[in-house]
Amino acid sequence: MGADGGSIATRQDILSNHTTKSQHNVPQGEDKEENLIKTCHFSTLPLYGNDPIVGDCRGKLYIKEYILKYILGTKKDKANVRAEFSHIALLKDISPVHVFWTVVDKVPFIECPVTKEVERGFSYLRTCGCLVSSKALREFKHEGKCPNCNLSFEDYDVVVLDPLNKKENVALNDKNMEVLQGKGLSHSKLPLKKAKKKTLDSSTDEFVRKRKPQEDAPTTKRPKSS
Repeated sequence: MGADGGSIATRQDILSNHTTKSQHNVPQGEDKEENLIKTCHFSTLPLYGNDPIVGDCRGKLYIKEYILKYILGTKKDKANVRAEFSHIALLKDISPVHVFWTVVDKVPFIECPVTKEVERGFSYLRTCGCLVSSKALREFKHEGKCPNCNLSFEDYDVVVLDPLNKKENVALNDKNMEVLQGKGLSHSKLPLKKAKKKTLDSSTDEFVRKRKPQEDAPTTKRPKSS
């Protein structure tokens, strides 16, 4: 709510507010975080022009081609597993992310599709993959729908981009992932692989198999003592 006790701003209110501003409100100068969010966390190549883009549960973005090669490499040889990416073992550990760009003076910037501005903080939604500014997401979170595509989402579907492993972002992303795992879901919201449980019948059969050789073994009778 506003400081004057008014109602929560609607999507149209925010969009109208931003139409009076510059179409490309680009921050002066780029910092380390701003550069990192535009870079594939695995290959370090620029994300711009290298679609499709995917993200993990820790808020890192990747060029899909390169992270897939990594996953395949770990399947062939476990020695290829890198500690930094050990949480990415299957396709279900990554999900599509739709990144929106604006180019200013031949330099690409990630742009929020809602506010049409270059923001400092971004989050994406597991349900639709839209990457929007954290500011816009906070404004529309009460509606429970993506402010860009209008698809419904839950609080635990939010993944905060976190190239610098900031403590508060790590805690939030980890918490949301724990909720998903508690529901039996992976990062991409596909079912987790469950360990096969032995049924009562199979356990009984196994017990019988172990007992049978002993029961079938020939027994020798002891001679009676005179």
